[in-house]
Amino acid sequence: MAEDRLHLFGIRHHGPGSARSLEAALNALRPAKILIEGPPEANELIAFAGREAMQPPLAILVYAAQDPALASFYPFAVYSPEWRALLWADANAIPAEFIDLPYAYRLEKNQGDENQDVAEAATEARQQRDPFSELAALAGYDDAEAWWNDYIEESHSGSEHFPVLEQAVAELRRQTQESELTLQREAYMRLQIRKALTETEGDVAVVCGAWHTPALRDFAKLTDDRKLVGKAPKLKTEATWTPWSDRHLAFASGYGAGVPSPGWYRFIWQHGHDAGGLT
Repeated sequence: MAEDRLHLFGIRHHGPGSARSLEAALNALRPAKILIEGPPEANELIAFAGREAMQPPLAILVYAAQDPALASFYPFAVYSPEWRALLWADANAIPAEFIDLPYAYRLEKNQGDENQDVAEAATEARQQRDPFSELAALAGYDDAEAWWNDYIEESHSGSEHFPVLEQAVAELRRQTQESELTLQREAYMRLQIRKALTETEGDVAVVCGAWHTPALRDFAKLTDDRKLVGKAPKLKTEATWTPWSDRHLAFASGYGAGVPSPGWYRFIWQHGHDAGGLT
C-alpha cells in the first residue's frame, strides 16, 4: 500500500529538540521525498536554502502580487525543524516541497484583511497547544510548555517518540473541535501527500506540526477533501526570502514565531541534549 511509504514526523515549529530528532529520523529513513508544512508559493525558493549566504534567522515573505501590503511571513531559525529538513534535502539531493494551504486561500477568505489572517493563525496556534496540558498533567507537570521543553526540546535527541506522540495527539483530537481553517489546511495537505505518494517511488517524509499528524494519515475521504479545499483562488501571489531577527522570532503574535527564548533555544541546538543539565 502507498500509505506504508508515508512517514509523518510531528514537530514543534522552531523547536531545537524536534529538529535534532527529525535529523536523526531522516538519516535513518533516507526518504525519496520530503514534504514540509509551509507555503507552496515558495517552492521555487527552496533551492536557495543550501547556499552559504543563507544564514537564519530568515523568513519567507508571501504577498499579493497586485497589493504587496497584503502579506504574511514564515520565519525560520537555525534550529527550526523545517529549516533542517530543507538543508537535509539539499545535502542529500532529495526533492522537497511545501504543502500547506496556499496563502491566496486565506486572502480570498478574509477579502484582503491580512491582519485578520495573522490574528486567526496566531489564535489557531495557541488553541493547538492547549490540549497538551492533559499530557503534561499525566506526567506531573502544571505547565504544558515546561513538559514539552523537558521531554522534547531540552533532553530528547532520538526519533522514537514520533509515533508515540502521534498516538497521543490522536486521542487529544477526539476531544477537540477544529477550526474551519485547520480542516481546510489539513485537507489540502492530504491531497498533496496523496499526489507525492503517487508520483514518488520510495518513502515520503512529511514534516508538520505535531497536532496535524493523525489527520494527515486519514485518506478515507478524497472527495470530501477536494470539496473542502474548493477551487483555487484567482488572486496571484509571489514569494521571496527576507532577513529576520531574534526579536521577531520572540513575538507571540503578528509576524512572529512565538519562540519564548530564541537565545536559549539556539544554545540548546548548538550543545544538544546536554544543555538541559546546565540549569
